[in-house]
Amino acid sequence: MATTVARRARRVRRQKSTSVRIGNLHVALLRGYFATLARAAPRTAERHAAFLFCLPRRLKHHDVPIVPAEARPQLVQLGSRRIASWTRGVGPRVLLAHGWEGSARDMVPIASALVQRGHSATVFDMPAHGRSDGRTTALPEMADAVGAVARATGAPDAVVGHSLGAAAVVLALATVYLVWGSTYLAIRVTDRTMPPFLMSSVRFLIAGTVLYAFAARGRARPRR
Repeated sequence: MATTVARRARRVRRQKSTSVRIGNLHVALLRGYFATLARAAPRTAERHAAFLFCLPRRLKHHDVPIVPAEARPQLVQLGSRRIASWTRGVGPRVLLAHGWEGSARDMVPIASALVQRGHSATVFDMPAHGRSDGRTTALPEMADAVGAVARATGAPDAVVGHSLGAAAVVLALATVYLVWGSTYLAIRVTDRTMPPFLMSSVRFLIAGTVLYAFAARGRARPRR
């Protein structure tokens, strides 16, 4: 038994050592590539770097459970992309958002625990992750995905986010609160000092400006 454990430990150490060497070689090659390209074509180097920054790897997760077969699948439309989502259970709704280079499977253990306690849990793959469409993505689009899934599956009573998924949740909530907060502030400030028609115009102008700003914030993201 002790011999088997020792052999297994040595095999794991060799695998880790090989992974580290491959990782270091990859980083060295990237550095050399960008150092050369930046001298010859700086703009092209910027575009390539931006593309790689927005390019998540679709990693195979062997150490997390798969989405249970009884989960209800649903494809949510986000612009031209489809977001894969799954919902289990009945009760107060909880939406779970995974992090960068993760997948819905990362959140299955938490979702299963919530279902056992009488909640409805929804997990989903971010854009360019897992079974969702796309090759590149960034935080603004991930926040849009959180909002799209929440609208499609029902307004959640709670939201759980991991890593960059948590940042996407915060940004999605900020969009809602900025729009409605600006509208509420406009009403409170102007309800006694401004004619109703003009007050409504200002209200929708403020909300529209904020929505336009958030819609335009990701347009410069490179795609391939």
